[in-house]
Order: sequence, then C-alpha cells, then structure tokens
Amino acid sequence: MAERIDGFIRPPQTQSDTRFNRPSSPSEQPAQTSSQSAGQSQSAQRTDSVSLTESARQLSELASEASSGEAVDMGRVEMARQAIDDGTYEVDPRQIAERLLSMEDTIGE
Repeated sequence: MAERIDGFIRPPQTQSDTRFNRPSSPSEQPAQTSSQSAGQSQSAQRTDSVSLTESARQLSELASEASSGEAVDMGRVEMARQAIDDGTYEVDPRQIAERLLSMEDTIGE
C-alpha cells in the first residue's frame, strides 16, 4: 500500500542546528582567537610517521624479490611439457597436499 505524503514542511531551524547555519562568504566567518590560531600553527608543525609490522616488512621483501627475478622457470616448464607429451609425467597427490598445508601454515603466521 502506497502512502501519500503531502504538505511536508521542514521543521523550523534552531540555533543549535548548525547544519544550515554556514556562512556564505569568508567575511561572515567568526574571527579566530589567538589561542585557536596558535593551536593550528602547532598542528601544522606536527609530522606524520609510519611504522610497518614485521609481517608487512616480510611481504614487502617478498614482493621485491618476486618482481626482480624471473617469474617462470622455463627449464622446468619445458621438462614438464616433455614428460606430459611422453606420458611419463606422474602426479603425487600426497606431496601436493603436504605442500599446500605447509604453504597455509606459512601464510597463517
């Protein structure tokens, strides 16, 4: 069922409602006191600093190592390709599972 909304009137603005009481020009803005301007100059002098966690540092090192080296060992790719073509490529599901679990343990640290 749809409701009809007619005659919606905005409630009268109060002094405490500052959302609509913004000055229209910089000259209408209240003057700053000397303590306010001193506080702003002190905050302008502050400097920001960043510290990385150990895991973030390790991740950064790994990313730089990965980007600096060859992404794919083409020799191993060619050996695997040849073994598949020859029908001699064997998959060891236990070894795959162990390596996946080991990788999960490393990532979880």
